[in-house]
Amino acid sequence: MLKRPAHSRRPALVAAVLMLVASSCSAATSLGGGEPDMRVLFVGNSHTHANDVPGTVVALADANGTKLEVDMFAPGGWTLAQHSADGELREAIATGGYDVVVLQEQSEKPAHTSDFPRETAPSAAALARLAQTHGAEVVFYQTWGRASGSAYTGHGSYEAMQSAVSLAYESMAADNNGEVAPVGETWRYVRQVAPHIELFSPDGNHGSPSGSYLAAIVLTETIIDVELVEAPGHAGVDDTTAGYLLTYSDGAPVG
Repeated sequence: MLKRPAHSRRPALVAAVLMLVASSCSAATSLGGGEPDMRVLFVGNSHTHANDVPGTVVALADANGTKLEVDMFAPGGWTLAQHSADGELREAIATGGYDVVVLQEQSEKPAHTSDFPRETAPSAAALARLAQTHGAEVVFYQTWGRASGSAYTGHGSYEAMQSAVSLAYESMAADNNGEVAPVGETWRYVRQVAPHIELFSPDGNHGSPSGSYLAAIVLTETIIDVELVEAPGHAGVDDTTAGYLLTYSDGAPVG
């Protein structure tokens, strides 16, 4: 698991965002019975919980021969600084027996020239250190730029914001002995080669069901370190679209 270098990339339906998380922690999600091969904790916000990204990861891993059990701390809009200060989350990391902890920052913070070094980087380091101290490996869930960029971060286009976000996640992984799940860069590639598949929800920020499914593909391959060959439909994505997303994601360039 997680054998690639910390800063590497893996080989290469529009719907309303589902705000389903009322509290900061979800119950474990898994398929079938018996002991899981791995236990995974997702830490993030709506980019994690919308369209059931963790549940899709479980389904993808299961279809490809790996049983995962996942938990999730993902209140809408939360930052890594908030997570780092949350005693409930810190206790869960310390006592949960996780094999992997996935960290996802609020979408604009990594691209902001002052927020990133002042808030994101130290919070990511604190959470990564806590996870690693308790035996977990760390995956940084690289998100995507907003469809029209972000006035807050000073990036006037999707492309400019994506480049800034990607660089920040590469930095976090390299500085903390972690692994990047290059979701944002895979989104960029699939938007180029398959523009007929809408990855954004109508708000231009969150993922559509297809966008979230693509995120789950990249996360699953990073977590279990296996190139997926099966992609069952899940969370609003039918089997045909899921297969297309898997095929397109396989062409994403190697970093």
